[in-house]
Amino acid sequence: MINRAVIILSGGKNTRMNGKTKAFLSIDGHRFIDNILLASSDYKEKIISCNDTSKYIEFKDVKLVMDKFKEIGPIGGIYSSLKETNLDEALIVAGDMPFLNKDMLNFLGNYKFDEDVLVPVTNGKVQPLCSIYKKRVLETILKMIEEKDYKLKNLLNRLNVKYIDIENGENFSNINTVYEYEKILNKEKSE
Repeated sequence: MINRAVIILSGGKNTRMNGKTKAFLSIDGHRFIDNILLASSDYKEKIISCNDTSKYIEFKDVKLVMDKFKEIGPIGGIYSSLKETNLDEALIVAGDMPFLNKDMLNFLGNYKFDEDVLVPVTNGKVQPLCSIYKKRVLETILKMIEEKDYKLKNLLNRLNVKYIDIENGENFSNINTVYEYEKILNKEKSE
């Protein structure tokens, strides 16, 4: 058992997906959110950060947390959920990442670090939405929200960050638009 929480961010407006909740999209019959929950099954606590808990009542043994701050992006969900976890550290995962696997999430979950945040870097790209945050960052996040600064890049600049290079960047792919989703579906069909 990994003594950390996993927080799945699923509170966005999904405007680029024509309002469809990205976490409920599926590839090969597997919904993104189910894949993430399965891949993170060794984590001690599971939280879904959302803007409508009624969409998620099917999930047992998962704490549902309403975003306290609306329409400010992922930083609001990170704050709301970190505040609700009973643990000192949490893996924050975007709900639109269908290719995460158990080996990767367990690697991150078992990684020991003293810094405020553990952030994977793939092909030079920082992955703040598949990173482990310590609960002690809450004060910094709240200060940024009060300052109306919602950028995760700016949050990382204010924190002590441990960056780790990860070779397989495909694990961290996310789906933002209908076009990207259809492209993935077509690729899956052709294989």
